[in-house]
Amino acid sequence: MTSFFQKVLNPNGRGHTRSRRVREQRIQAQYNFVEKSRRITFLIFSITTAILILTAFLGQAPSGPRLLPEQVAKTRVIADLDFQYESAILTERKSDRIQKQIPPVYSVDFTHFSSFEVYINELNEFLVSFSREHSELEMSEQIGLLDTSLREWFAAQPYAADINSILTVYQETENTTNYRVLQQGLTLLWNIYRQGIFAPITGIVENDSTLNVVQIVDDSGEIKKQRYQEVSEALIRLRQNLSGLQTNEAQFFALFEILKEGIKPNLFYNELIHQQLTQEALAQIQPEIINVQRGDTIIELGSIVSRIDIEKLDAYEDSKQDIAEQEPFFGEFMLQRIFYTLIIMASLGLLMHLLLSGRNRTNRSYTMMAIIVLFNIAAIRFVLEIGESDLFDDTGAFNTLLIYAPPFLIAPVVINLLLGVTPAILCAILVSALYSMMQGNNTEMFLFVLLYNAVAILVSCHARVRSRIVNACFVAGLTLALLVAIQGFFDGESFTIIGQKIILLTVLSVIYGMLIVGIVPIMEAIFKVSSDITLLELTDFNHPLLRKMQMEAPGTYHHSLMVANIAEKAALEVGANPLVCRTCSLFHDIGKLQKPEYFAENQQVGAPNPHDNMKPSMSALVIKNHVSEGVDMARKYSLPRIVIDIIRQHHAASLIRYFYMQAIKETMSIMKIDEAEAKAQVDQSNYRYEGPKPQFKESAIIFLADSVEAASRSLKKVNQQSVEDLIDSIIRNATSDQQLDDAPLSFQELASIRTSFIMSVLNMLHSRVEYPKSAEAKTTRSVANVASN
Repeated sequence: MTSFFQKVLNPNGRGHTRSRRVREQRIQAQYNFVEKSRRITFLIFSITTAILILTAFLGQAPSGPRLLPEQVAKTRVIADLDFQYESAILTERKSDRIQKQIPPVYSVDFTHFSSFEVYINELNEFLVSFSREHSELEMSEQIGLLDTSLREWFAAQPYAADINSILTVYQETENTTNYRVLQQGLTLLWNIYRQGIFAPITGIVENDSTLNVVQIVDDSGEIKKQRYQEVSEALIRLRQNLSGLQTNEAQFFALFEILKEGIKPNLFYNELIHQQLTQEALAQIQPEIINVQRGDTIIELGSIVSRIDIEKLDAYEDSKQDIAEQEPFFGEFMLQRIFYTLIIMASLGLLMHLLLSGRNRTNRSYTMMAIIVLFNIAAIRFVLEIGESDLFDDTGAFNTLLIYAPPFLIAPVVINLLLGVTPAILCAILVSALYSMMQGNNTEMFLFVLLYNAVAILVSCHARVRSRIVNACFVAGLTLALLVAIQGFFDGESFTIIGQKIILLTVLSVIYGMLIVGIVPIMEAIFKVSSDITLLELTDFNHPLLRKMQMEAPGTYHHSLMVANIAEKAALEVGANPLVCRTCSLFHDIGKLQKPEYFAENQQVGAPNPHDNMKPSMSALVIKNHVSEGVDMARKYSLPRIVIDIIRQHHAASLIRYFYMQAIKETMSIMKIDEAEAKAQVDQSNYRYEGPKPQFKESAIIFLADSVEAASRSLKKVNQQSVEDLIDSIIRNATSDQQLDDAPLSFQELASIRTSFIMSVLNMLHSRVEYPKSAEAKTTRSVANVASN
């Protein structure tokens, strides 16, 4: 007996055990306060609400409708404040109009005229010289000889020779007047050149009048406007001016043919001066300021939206944004959003109180939900702010893409993986409602985002591999893309815009799925919770604790496997998490690894039972200690919080009935009293587990399955009736002993669990046909041979 106490207790003896129990009770009380205190719950909700309001709405103005140019307006937008803005579109149009009104600047070039003037003077001298030399000849002879001489002379000239016209002028004009006529024509040509001759291929624009003008800069740099003349007009003017000379018809046509060779364009575009004048004119342009009064219509219902309408709507949004930034806390928009957010959070709190199970109705779960939702809203706001910054093109088409780009599904999917469907749905409603308010109470966005999240929750529910998370987000992205495409057809958007939205939503959803895969392990580590993915990894039989149990406590290991099978099947019947039941059942008795020989399932047949030499109270103490030792081992091996909770709760505060009855019998024998007096003498608390009682469905199922599996081994006769009686007695004792009072199980669910237990135990303990012995087998084979012959 002494060696036993030395083995079980440390040198401090019973006092250390009592102090450890007190310390565990104090830690458990602190844990219960932190997890269950309504004051902490209220504080979590208050802080979450405040941060949500600041994150979602601080400095943000109510968003208006997202419209595209040439789209039919589906709503009327009326200004609810006075504002003015500088219209870049109208200012640009004004600039374009002024640029068109500035005539091009041309420089006058007299190079060609000077060359032509030399040519005419040389021709005059040639004719005068020819006339003097051949004056004694008849005119007919002079003409013949002149024709020959002119052809030789023109061979060295740059101009095309009209010999007949020169001969006409020579013949019809007296020798003394040849020079005068050509000089008069040259003077007329000079006047035409001074006005400038314009080539049509260079191009020209019209001013406000009906006259075509250009600006001409002279050698002194002076610029003047004048009507330009083309080559055809210059020729007409030359003809008109020549008609004023005192010449006959033959002389007139001859002079015209000679002088028209001098009509060449002499205006050349001066780009430098024209650009300088244009810039000076543009610098004097005043921006177009548009004033909008409160109550004015910005977008008319059913109208075709123009670029000017979009600009006015954007200016309206910017004005509201300015007001929101000037009054960040007490502006009308912010006060409305605070009011609406309080309503949403109050509704959410009531729904959580009504719908969440015991495992999720803890401050730990509330805190985790709050942090994930806050992160999600912050990510949504970040994407919106980045999209509206100068980094991206601020166009209507881009804005219609932007409103669907934020990661709406992070919080719902992460919470679905860690806490279950109901908290995920509540978070999806919260995220959808907040985002719809961020978009100006947009009902369309609320419905789209809610369905988007609902599909993601449905497909990712009970995901046991990480690829399923990405697949769930991909399917959700396709769903949202379909909704947006249908809405785009209703709004008359182009196929290009709709296609861009579909590609964007699909790609972004996959990216967000990958992000969720990375977020889940972080949240598991911070809050000590586990997704089904992590739980599935723990069911690997090569886990160090399970391997150790196989080697050192094979009976306990087999018992755990049977409890896992029984509990998993029952969980499926009542809507609990079957993977939680299987995983936690495998680890619920790991505390027995400290002293496996003290538990009946690990004792060899014929081997001495350590409890035979122990007092019932000490035996009960050893049995009870496997719970606290299991918790210590679970912490040492970093098992999830759910496993630790179920290790604590899997015996609830139930009575260790065998040793309790042993203590009563021993007291009756020593004190010579009856059973009633002996029960009064024995402290029942020494023979009860420390608890706590099961707090959620999975722990209650494992609590019952553990008792059922252990008790079923003691059945001497296995049949339907005996198994039903056994299970009924276990459930009856548990309920009468108030061990299931804290578990969220209804009577209907208890009935379903009972039916599942009966089927599982019957299948587990089914009898087999007794095989004949060897002699009987030989006889049987002989009879079979005879029969076959």
